[in-house]
Amino acid sequence: MAAAFQSAGRESIASATSAIGTIQRVAASLGTALLAVTLQRAMTAALPGFHGGIAQAGVLAGGAGAQAALAHSFGVTFWLALALTAAALAPALLLPGPARRPAAPARS
Repeated sequence: MAAAFQSAGRESIASATSAIGTIQRVAASLGTALLAVTLQRAMTAALPGFHGGIAQAGVLAGGAGAQAALAHSFGVTFWLALALTAAALAPALLLPGPARRPAAPARS
């Protein structure tokens, strides 16, 4: 957060705080929805007869090979979460560091 506010002037800190808070909340909601949809689609593809309910997944999990199918579905979702984390980390690492200020002359 500190890196995001470095270039903002003192008068725009309040607006920047509001904007970053809003962006974080929207991005978190979209990311959670994306992961939930990915998990549901992976489960639907892996489990024959699955139509989206978690209770139904529990019932189907008792079938032969269903646990491996569910593990694969969660694996796909976790790989997507890792990819999203890497995608967010890349631009964060490119943020500029703190500005270097010239050293003040020594007082005698």
